[in-house]
Amino acid sequence: MHIFEKKSLQLDKEKELKNITFVKAILMLIVVVGHASAFWSGSWFPVVSPAEEAPILNILFEWVGSFHIYGFTLASGYLFSYIINEKRGYNHFGDLLKNKFKRLIVPYYFVAIIYVIPISCYFFELSRNDVIQSYLLGTAPSQLWFLWMLFDVFIIAWLLNGFIKNNDKLGLCLVLAIYALGVGGNMITSNYFQIWTACRYLLFFWIGYKIRQHGSSNILFAIPPIGWIVLDVAIFIVMKNIPNEGFFSTILLISGDLILYSIGAIMSFVVLQRSANLCDWSNNKLFTILKDRSMPVYLFHQQIIYFSIISLNGVVSAYVHAFLNFVIAIIVALIISSVLISNKYSRFLVGEK
Repeated sequence: MHIFEKKSLQLDKEKELKNITFVKAILMLIVVVGHASAFWSGSWFPVVSPAEEAPILNILFEWVGSFHIYGFTLASGYLFSYIINEKRGYNHFGDLLKNKFKRLIVPYYFVAIIYVIPISCYFFELSRNDVIQSYLLGTAPSQLWFLWMLFDVFIIAWLLNGFIKNNDKLGLCLVLAIYALGVGGNMITSNYFQIWTACRYLLFFWIGYKIRQHGSSNILFAIPPIGWIVLDVAIFIVMKNIPNEGFFSTILLISGDLILYSIGAIMSFVVLQRSANLCDWSNNKLFTILKDRSMPVYLFHQQIIYFSIISLNGVVSAYVHAFLNFVIAIIVALIISSVLISNKYSRFLVGEK
């Protein structure tokens, strides 16, 4: 490669690295968008039924759910590749374990115990065993599942780093085998500490890892953002119309989901990277507030939406209701986050430095 091409690639990678902050923050907001519309799926909050049907909101919930956390996991893999291979961080397993335990597991149990469990017990009939299984052992801990999943993924990726770094094809085969293990394991045993979920999400982490390692974003950016969006929506529509009946359909759905989530993760990375290049987001005061609190907002938003659902169901139209779910969740979660990060001890408890 010509020296000027190398310099250009390096500059692009530096810009991409900076843009990862934008990508992750927007994806966290999109998670809130999804949950704000989830009530109209009919099963997300079974305490009450929607006063008005809104199939578009259900489709929105399902579509954004097919890429937001997958895209965030891809972005995390991208950062991990930079830190461990270029910055030479996480040299020792203990370094990684200490860092991720403080960033992910401490906030998991803090938020679960003082916030999520009490509110869940208020809205749902939870036995002591339900609380132990779902939250303390992490089998179904509401939105907090993401923290255990990501913690597990970091551990697995660190242990496999030498192999996946030096073996592209065999590494892909390995993460696909682990993906299959996650699908099968979840059908056989309980998903303690989200281990089976982590096995599936490792694939998307690996995609981000390889994008950073090989500087392959230029290939991905050869397709315009609208092309990625059209491709993702087309696959989503196909998947929506596959009947869930019989062994063949099950295999087709599992394989199709893998493709949909992979394309969705890449699509969100490309679209948001391009979007970041079109605006001066790093100097925007509002965005600075959002990005600095994006993880705490994620931690607290879902239960706020429960209360807005109860308060507004049937009072306003479904689409206004969904919009207000989002606005109320963001504002209240930002207030909670601002209070918590203002003190060094509470900031530690929600995983902030």
